Formats: sequence, structure tokens, C-alpha cells
Amino acid sequence: MSQVIVWDDHTGTPTKVVDPTPDSGYRTNPAISADGGSVSFERQPHILGDDPATWTWDVWVWDLGPNQLVQVTDGERTGWSHSPSTSGDGKTIAFATGASAVVAHTGSSVVALWHRS
Repeated sequence: MSQVIVWDDHTGTPTKVVDPTPDSGYRTNPAISADGGSVSFERQPHILGDDPATWTWDVWVWDLGPNQLVQVTDGERTGWSHSPSTSGDGKTIAFATGASAVVAHTGSSVVALWHRS
């Protein structure tokens, strides 16, 4: 199990972005926005057997200001998404996805954009 933690250098205080859950999943590849207001990361909710090819990955975003966690993709329902990259203002997340709806429409996996208003 892994966690994503934001360290506040001014106060010397760590803040957990995601509390540990009972599953044995992983959180990895965090990307912080240039303004420091949000962190995107990928989460593998639980291991589905020993074969990594059967695991599913989701993209999540955590906003520091309102302390809000948002699930951007749902890998268990639609297919994998990973490798998030956060824009400077934290409002746009680019990520790789092989979600079934995307593959059905394009014929392959793509880089997708998620934008928060």
C-alpha cells in the first residue's frame, strides 16, 4: 500500500491526500500543479490477482484549498487510465487512457484531457 502526502514547508506539516484504505492498492505518479493547489495521481484500487496485466488504474485529483478528492476516471468500470500531468493552474489533467469508450471510438488508447471549471 502507498500514500500520497503533501508536505507544507512553511508549517513543517504533512497532509495525507488519500487515507489508507483496507485494500492493498497503490497510489503513485503524483503531479503537483505549479500553483501548489492540486495534486493529480494514479491509483490502483486493489490487486486483482498476481498478474499486473489484470490490474486497473484510475486518475484522481486532490484540491488543497477545499480539501476535496475527485475521481477523474473509473478503471474498474471503463478501463485503465494513468500517468497524469497537471497544468500550472491545476484545472486541466492530461493522462493516458485505454478506457473502453475511447478505444471503441478511436481504435486505440490515447492521451485524454480532463478540465475542471
